[in-house]
Amino acid sequence: MFKEYDVVALKKEVAGIPLATGTEGTVLLVYPDGTAHYEIEFTDRKGNSFFPTYTVSEEDLTLVRKYDGRLIMKERFASQH
Repeated sequence: MFKEYDVVALKKEVAGIPLATGTEGTVLLVYPDGTAHYEIEFTDRKGNSFFPTYTVSEEDLTLVRKYDGRLIMKERFASQH
């Protein structure tokens, strides 16, 4: 089971999601109904978002990095200013 803000990647191509296997994204929402579905914001290697967000089942995702409690975006914005 993934948690909000974990970084995940697509394990395979998924019908209805026009993204390649291995595309990474961040878990924005864990659906509370127990169906193991997640709302994911996928990004390219530069951190640009692919819109819209997609609902993806756990079986189609693999964990890249667990959220460690730090604000990820804070570091990105600090390096740009």
